[in-house]
Amino acid sequence: MQPTVTIICLTDDIYCIGPRRISAQLKRKGFVTRLIFLQPKSLWGQISQRFSSYFKTPEFSESFYSELIDACRGSLVVGLSVWTHQADEAELLTRRLQQDLDSKIIWGGIHPTSFPDQCMNVVEGICLGEGDVSFLRLAEALRDGRDYKTTPGFWFRDGDRVVKNAEQPLVQDLDELPFLDFEFEEHLVNDGGKLKRMNMALMKKYYGGKLWSMFSQGCPYKCTFCSNDILIDLIDDYRKFRHHSPEFFMAQLRYILSRYPHIYNIVIDDDAYMFLPFELIKDFAAKYKKEFDIPFFVSGVIPASVESKKFKTLMDAGMIKLRIGIQSGNREVMKNVFVRPLHDGKMFAASELAYQNRKRLAPVQYDLIVDNPWESPEQLKDTIRLVHRLKRPYTFAINALTLLPGTTIYRMGEESGFTRNQEKITLASYVHFMPTVLNLTLAFYNITRVPDFWFNYVMRKDFGDRTVTMKQYPRIGALITGAGLVKKLIHSCLRRDISPIPRPLDRWVGKVFVRS
Repeated sequence: MQPTVTIICLTDDIYCIGPRRISAQLKRKGFVTRLIFLQPKSLWGQISQRFSSYFKTPEFSESFYSELIDACRGSLVVGLSVWTHQADEAELLTRRLQQDLDSKIIWGGIHPTSFPDQCMNVVEGICLGEGDVSFLRLAEALRDGRDYKTTPGFWFRDGDRVVKNAEQPLVQDLDELPFLDFEFEEHLVNDGGKLKRMNMALMKKYYGGKLWSMFSQGCPYKCTFCSNDILIDLIDDYRKFRHHSPEFFMAQLRYILSRYPHIYNIVIDDDAYMFLPFELIKDFAAKYKKEFDIPFFVSGVIPASVESKKFKTLMDAGMIKLRIGIQSGNREVMKNVFVRPLHDGKMFAASELAYQNRKRLAPVQYDLIVDNPWESPEQLKDTIRLVHRLKRPYTFAINALTLLPGTTIYRMGEESGFTRNQEKITLASYVHFMPTVLNLTLAFYNITRVPDFWFNYVMRKDFGDRTVTMKQYPRIGALITGAGLVKKLIHSCLRRDISPIPRPLDRWVGKVFVRS
């Protein structure tokens, strides 16, 4: 009988790149793996969360717990992939599983990596950093009856002490890893409070029409607000670029499409894809264009990496959208708070390129960070000035700054007295920003360019000392945000971009606008 491993995913989707990769790694070595997607959002659930202020910890019935325990029973190890906003939920779930299972229960993900000591009060073991190799080594040790508490990349509780093993070295050649696990017949999903075996109908419902993928890993920056800040502190190699070969990426895409052909957009969700060498990007683009006619979206573009030749090469291969992180237009905020260069010249160059190709591209998405407790209204005005100079088409993701535990900015917040309100950790969406005059001015650019009279008015007006204490206008904010979202959806669909469309509606929109 083959040994079994279960991985429970707590996210509100079933994309789960990390768990799917670990599952495939285990399968390659002879394990039976079962991914359990515990709380994917339905269409209405996604819409309601978009307008909710906080995550809500789900309440599972006793009958559901019985189903879950039966699904996990007999596993060598049950792993939970945990984000910080899910920590309370993961603890409740773990306590319940510990009552009825003999399996080893461990946590992985960014939360145990950020707060290992705290997590060791709940669970027997935690995986720090990437688990591609270390999780496999743990499963092999348990299968073979060896001492699993020496597994690199893990901490384990051993009586009154905690065994803290050395970090597992990172996989340098990502082609050594297997394709993501899309053999979904062994997997389970919570469908309306009932744990069901995954099938094609449920994949269509909860995965939708977008494939989330990664070509490279690594980022040269150590921004104070990013989870990469934590990972770089753990292993400095996280700064280095590691990537797949174009041949691997195309082969994996062929495999996934053979199992799940309902893909209308590819999202390349790297942290810094455009920093890859031009020759590699050119090779990728040539191979992609030759084999696939599926529009793709490059996420996580850092302004310093924008180059005209890379932009045009990718667009010719099928790129329809970019996401570029501006964050702030104020140099002092970027330097002293976010510890990141501004590169406004590069942003204007990208804006010009997008304008020249506006008939072929969906609006470029620029990321902005607001509700920054260190930022004054005068500093936020610099962001508005920068935005006012960008050329259309564009759309802005206006993100409320969340002080993620474990990051440098969280420690900065502790020193400044900004992290006492723990509700900031459990925000349901980064886009739930404060509807202040300056934030809503930024949001209005999602509808159209702000008229000059209003721009001049907000530039002259005194709004006080801190952006987070400004007066708020929630009703006007709802109207502006809603109108901007409607325009974004329409404009994106007309450019074959279904990335903003919730699941499974994205699949139907893809049929009409992408492969009509």
